[in-house]
Amino acid sequence: ADQQNTFWVMRRGPNSSVEGMRSVDTFMGSSGKGSTGYMIPALAGPLLSLKIKPVGGYEASREMILAMDKGEIDGTLQAWQVWKQSRPAWFEPGGFAVPVIQVGAIADPDAPATPLLRDLVKPQDRPLVALFDTIGLIGRSLATPNGTPDEVVATLRGAFQAMLRDSDYIAEAEKSQLRMLPRSGEELEAAILDAFASSSSDVVRRARELTQ
Repeated sequence: ADQQNTFWVMRRGPNSSVEGMRSVDTFMGSSGKGSTGYMIPALAGPLLSLKIKPVGGYEASREMILAMDKGEIDGTLQAWQVWKQSRPAWFEPGGFAVPVIQVGAIADPDAPATPLLRDLVKPQDRPLVALFDTIGLIGRSLATPNGTPDEVVATLRGAFQAMLRDSDYIAEAEKSQLRMLPRSGEELEAAILDAFASSSSDVVRRARELTQ
């Protein structure tokens, strides 16, 4: 797996902080319901008392970022790699935009210090956020069908780890500007099982209600 936390980024202004979004209407762009860009603000809005106004219909990340540039929306959510490659100058000191929240199980070491959503919500709401933390944790993962023999899984995991150490692969990843923040299959499986173990039927029901 390659960790891909989702970063909630805002145009610099009165609502470019969690506290600011509690007092100022905040227009967040996404492709529409069912997308991460819609679901995370829909979840965080009531949990953090934010004044979120969803704006859907954008077809690609570049359209949402351009909409921020033009002032159509206040912010949107993308993986840090997308932000870093498309608008690196935005995040220089005093720049155009500010990352205000990241969603993931652990902080992205390659990004500016940005609070995790799980650390901003009340303790009783953390199991709810944990369901969405797995989005970043899974990242660009590969999976086998349920019931795959253990020895096959072990072989595939070993091959994947060997690929990550291969000099040709590393050189190609650097050439393509792809970051590598890998996690082993065992770590990924344990984290996903933990997220589901802490998610009761009530937690799942509430998550569905908030993100519909």
